[in-house]
Amino acid sequence: CALVAGGRYTVRLEGRGPAWVPIKQLASRVDERTVQRLSAAFYTRVWADDGAEGSAFRAIFVGHATRASEAADAQCRWLVEMWGGPKQYSERYGDGALVTRMLSKHASVRMRFAFCRRWLEHMLAAMEEVRLGGDDPAVSESVRRYW
Repeated sequence: CALVAGGRYTVRLEGRGPAWVPIKQLASRVDERTVQRLSAAFYTRVWADDGAEGSAFRAIFVGHATRASEAADAQCRWLVEMWGGPKQYSERYGDGALVTRMLSKHASVRMRFAFCRRWLEHMLAAMEEVRLGGDDPAVSESVRRYW
C-alpha cells in the first residue's frame, strides 16, 4: 500500500494486476463532471434498452424518474458521495439516505441474473465511452472491481 500525494492511497496486491484505489478515495481521482457523464451515458443506455424484457429491466433502474437525466442525476449524486466526495445525495434525500434510501428503493426488486448482467454491460460501456479513469488504470480497474 503506497501513500500518494494528498493523502490518497493506491494499493497493489502482488500478482493481482494493476493497483486499485479504495472506494472512498475515488472522488479524489475522478472529477464530478466525469461522474455526471458516466451516469448520463449509463442511463441513456438503460432508457433506450429495448431488448428482451427491456421494460422490466428499465423499471428496476429508472424507478419513478420521468427522464433519463433525472435518474442519472440521482445516480451521480450517489456515486460522488459513495466514492468519498461531497454529500450531495444525503443533502438532497436526507442524512443517512446514502444506504437506507438505496436499500428501500431496491428492497422489492427481484433481481435476475440477466438483469445484473445487462446492468453491468451498460455500465462498462458507459465507462468506456467517458474513458473513466483516463490514463490512470488503477481508477478504471478499481471501479470495475467495485461493480
